[in-house]
Amino acid sequence: MNSNENTSTSNIKIFFLKTLIVSGAFFSIFLLIIFWINANFQAGPAFWGKIEEQIYRAADEPELPPEKKEKIISALRKIGEKYRPYIDALKGE
Repeated sequence: MNSNENTSTSNIKIFFLKTLIVSGAFFSIFLLIIFWINANFQAGPAFWGKIEEQIYRAADEPELPPEKKEKIISALRKIGEKYRPYIDALKGE
């Protein structure tokens, strides 16, 4: 076996080792993302239970001060006026 064959074999081994390391890293990250999604996003009864709790909490919150309500309403009116032509165009009016 000459030195070119040894170098070639060595290069292939290094390439496969690097490929294995990168693949392992990607697979590990993929698994971490899957576990994170499963831990943080719920479906079915658990999901709807959380939504129900949030609705009750929002209903029990104290009212906003009148100044803040008026400011929000004014901002919503401005947005409505700004985008009214686009909404009317979608409606066909």
